[in-house]
Amino acid sequence: MDTWETAAACADEIVGRARDAPPRSAPHPGGGRCDRARGVRGGVRRAHRLARHAVDETGLGVVEHKIIKNAWASVLVYEDIRHAKTVGAIAHDEERGITRIAQPKGPVLATVPLNNPTSTTIFKALICLKTRNR
Repeated sequence: MDTWETAAACADEIVGRARDAPPRSAPHPGGGRCDRARGVRGGVRRAHRLARHAVDETGLGVVEHKIIKNAWASVLVYEDIRHAKTVGAIAHDEERGITRIAQPKGPVLATVPLNNPTSTTIFKALICLKTRNR
């Protein structure tokens, strides 16, 4: 089995376990897990420590730049998506009598780049929590 096949098998196993896992909480009535998303946004309070870890671990970047990226990924993304309806009835067309209903699609497998691990992870976690994907 080559490296690609090994990675694919590992990804399949992780996605399978996530798909089979029971939901850990009920959906937020406003559509999305707002309280948990607010918790991830709290990453900005730990921005310096997370930035320092990212630079120390990868040897890439500047701590101060990582702090800004972490703040952007947490606060600004949260502020942008917090009022968006992402679960349940998200739109209704009276004229055509059609209601758009959004639902989670399931596990999300994401690649995190070496040069930007923390802010990318915060961003992806916020989006998954808001859309109830795991």
